[in-house]
Amino acid sequence: MTLTDFKAALAMTRLSIDGRATLGALLVLVDGRKRDDAATEAGCSDRAVSAAIGKISRAAKRCPRCGGKVKSLKS
Repeated sequence: MTLTDFKAALAMTRLSIDGRATLGALLVLVDGRKRDDAATEAGCSDRAVSAAIGKISRAAKRCPRCGGKVKSLKS
């Protein structure tokens, strides 16, 4: 995910741009860091980073593991 993609997806969530979990998610999604290392550097828990990654990935409609587009499910 590029920084531009990250910012666009973040704008669609209620996450704070200054939040520690948001920083951890940025380190994982944009910089390619490991989740536990990103959480340590951001000063928050691994669970908080994971939750932020999930919210941002859903907003971007991208898979957090491979970066591929996720198809929306219609009922």
